[in-house]
Amino acid sequence: MRVYGYMVKGLMAGKMASARFSNAADELFNLPPGYSVNDDINDPNCGLPIDAVEDNIFVNCFEFRIGDEQPEIEFSIEIPEPKEMWPTIPSTGAPNDFDFSQVESSLEEIIVTLKSGGTPLGNTAINVKAEWITESGGHNHQDTVGSGDLITPPNNIMGYLVNIAERDSAQGEIEALTNEETGRLSLRYNAPEFGGQIALVARYIQETDTLFARDTVNILVPNLILLPEGTSYSKVGGTPSHFGPRVDHLHQDFRVPDNNHYGTQELVDFLINLSNVWEAIVLADSTQDNRQTPLNINDMSLPNGGKFDIFGRWTGSHYNHRVGRDVDIRTTRNLPIGNNRNGVLVTALVNELGEPILDDDNFEVFKNLLFEDLLFLLGADNNSSLHGSEANEHYHLYLYNN
Repeated sequence: MRVYGYMVKGLMAGKMASARFSNAADELFNLPPGYSVNDDINDPNCGLPIDAVEDNIFVNCFEFRIGDEQPEIEFSIEIPEPKEMWPTIPSTGAPNDFDFSQVESSLEEIIVTLKSGGTPLGNTAINVKAEWITESGGHNHQDTVGSGDLITPPNNIMGYLVNIAERDSAQGEIEALTNEETGRLSLRYNAPEFGGQIALVARYIQETDTLFARDTVNILVPNLILLPEGTSYSKVGGTPSHFGPRVDHLHQDFRVPDNNHYGTQELVDFLINLSNVWEAIVLADSTQDNRQTPLNINDMSLPNGGKFDIFGRWTGSHYNHRVGRDVDIRTTRNLPIGNNRNGVLVTALVNELGEPILDDDNFEVFKNLLFEDLLFLLGADNNSSLHGSEANEHYHLYLYNN
């Protein structure tokens, strides 16, 4: 049984009004003309205007429950420690040299518990959903008109939730029954391809209320570190979808933090050494164009690794760049037409007709053979090569053999 009412300042105790307030109730509380109460228990003012408080008429609206006390509901979801897992790395997401056996992208024994007054509630429907935590993992997707970004991934790429008992699975969201004896639901979660934070949210719908429980898992490639600032290289490539530094005038408000220059310790050390050695070579060799230094270090990996969706829509990504062992490097840009340097060191690229390939500024695109030789001498994988064409010309460096 429920009875609703409110208190008026100056009364020794709160007077009670029935669940259906009426004009008689207004008179009962000696309300001034124009003031009346209602039976909306979700309205903390009982329908009274705010100035009624200032007039010392109203104190608070309240609800009394008369009858047996309801048992306490225990509802929880628990992800096992350390609450971390790898993102899924598909076979196409890294070269064959990568050790796929280290990828632990499946999390066992996620436990949902439901009890009432200490007694397990079995055969009860529970909904569990994987929800992306925005801005995590270096995904700064913008919620602005015209950005083209998607803030959160759709369910069908949010990984798989598996009901262990029933061997049933679903993408991103699942509904299942608790165990009849224990009131528990045991799940397995297979991670999506993205690194970041995901909340597993359990929902239990009662007759008059809905209860929620949540726990968070961190999806990441372990031990990625940020490439520090340097004098022999510049960090570039930041966008509104994935913040990071640039050396041009674009995207001034989207450069911090640096989210696109994370790699393994081996890759970071390699890039620092490569840049220092290349700078020394260029400055000492008059046949080299001095605009080839400092090197422009473009995208590496995101802070948590995983799929690097360049355009902020969770699809259309870098082919690799998932585990901190890839980097895009720009060396020769906007060199003058007519290769006047040593042709062994710098060679103009041509198309299938033998015509020079030009960039957006109508300059020839050059391939620097000396730079490539240096890459391999210092330990880059043999499949490291020049990618792209015209204004997007760059070297893609792989470092999976170290």
